[in-house]
Amino acid sequence: MEQKANEEIVKRLQRANGHLSKVIEMIMEGDADIDVAQQMQAVSKAVINAKNLYIRNSIDSRLEGSAARDLAELSKFL
Repeated sequence: MEQKANEEIVKRLQRANGHLSKVIEMIMEGDADIDVAQQMQAVSKAVINAKNLYIRNSIDSRLEGSAARDLAELSKFL
């Protein structure tokens, strides 16, 4: 997988890690449930998006031609 792609994935995960730290802080401080739940959703989505990007990049780096295009199209459903 390309270094640039890995850097983007790491950035996304670092951002998610920052959000997760904030969620923990919010829980410990007794913030409103709705606010905590909203931030938890943001963390979940960020991790899922990073995972999907990782999988797509992995597929792209291993395949060529029409097979790569077909699998890239299928990976949108992950």
